[in-house]
Amino acid sequence: MTNNFTATVFAIGNTIAFTCGVITPLVIGYILEANNDTPRKQWGYVFYMSGAINICGGLVFAAFSSAKQQDWDKDPDSMSILVNALTPMIARSLHYWLLLASRVVLGMFQAFIFPSCYALFSKWAPDHERSTFLSFPTIGGNIGTIATSSLSGYLSENGFDGGWPSVFYVSAMIAMVWMILWILLVKSEPKDHPWVSHHELHYIHSNIKSNKTGGQPIKRSVPWVKICTSKAVLSVFLVKFTMNWNYVLFLLKLPAYFDTVFKYSVSKLGGIQKP
Repeated sequence: MTNNFTATVFAIGNTIAFTCGVITPLVIGYILEANNDTPRKQWGYVFYMSGAINICGGLVFAAFSSAKQQDWDKDPDSMSILVNALTPMIARSLHYWLLLASRVVLGMFQAFIFPSCYALFSKWAPDHERSTFLSFPTIGGNIGTIATSSLSGYLSENGFDGGWPSVFYVSAMIAMVWMILWILLVKSEPKDHPWVSHHELHYIHSNIKSNKTGGQPIKRSVPWVKICTSKAVLSVFLVKFTMNWNYVLFLLKLPAYFDTVFKYSVSKLGGIQKP
């Protein structure tokens, strides 16, 4: 769809999709409290609505999406680890506002992760492979969600320091190991990495347009209006929103569903909660 503004489209799409993190729990909470039916029927309404939302998104995408390059495109984590590790102590302080503030701070620091990946890929990914590279952070995030959900259920019942705090401590330790590996192994540019061969360096360098202009990036004005009014792009935004609706539903509300309807324990839910 676009090579020159892939990161821009990704950023807008992710921003729209992640609004589900606020909207979905509010809507589901209203549905569950708005009627006096049995829990099974209440959750049935939730899943029927989610299915309808995804069907609508799929139909719009099928009607308006396009894999062709669009006309407007033819112009030439240390602080978050610390906050996560301190979460049990903050929660035990009994100050709700402090816990809420810590989650906001955590989100602010983690907000740099995806944009940083996009900036890194601009140096490492050849122009024709950027769309593929940009999918890696999303795939990695989903794999992390599956692994964390499985581990969290077990730690909540069998972990140290009372169970649930160990979820935060263990995840912080894993993130610390990953951060050390990142610092040691990841370089800002291919020419600085000792493991990149001359052949690989030449391939990357010769397939990035900015390298052909003396190393200066090609300055392009982002066609915001055309991007935000493109039927193909809008269909992608809608699909990302509908997909994330189910993602948030499974991530945040699936444990409550199994606990309310099927009386599953927390340890069992960890293995089930895999969106």
